[in-house]
Amino acid sequence: MNEATIAAHISIQQLYSRYCFGFDGRDPELFLSCFVQDGVFAVDDREFVGHDALRPIVGLPGDRPRHHYLNHWVKEVNGHSAIGSAYFLTVDLATGENSGYGHYDDQLVRGDDGEWRFARRHVHFHWQSEAYKARTATITEES
Repeated sequence: MNEATIAAHISIQQLYSRYCFGFDGRDPELFLSCFVQDGVFAVDDREFVGHDALRPIVGLPGDRPRHHYLNHWVKEVNGHSAIGSAYFLTVDLATGENSGYGHYDDQLVRGDDGEWRFARRHVHFHWQSEAYKARTATITEES
């Protein structure tokens, strides 16, 4: 692995961490900084395209205390684009119980500023608690 590839892997690792802190911390600016302007966030059969569509996901009303744990894999880096995947586990902070798990499939790009961002992030739930499923439904329902 050459220096450029190592640097890409480290920067992409930081992207995955920023995403979790932005999403779990309900910080829309940090969350949005993880996506290109016309980035896609897909949940189930619903796609949210662009920052205007993504912003409300983080700011949904109601209690959503959770913490993401990720095991990510940068599968391929090709210049300014990359393919990644991550297993995730979410824990309900109020109870300490597992609230859901699954994986992400990711297409990433490096911007002119050198930062890596998601061009497309697709969430695949393998299991969700009933409470977490109800919260996710508020995201995936058509408005």
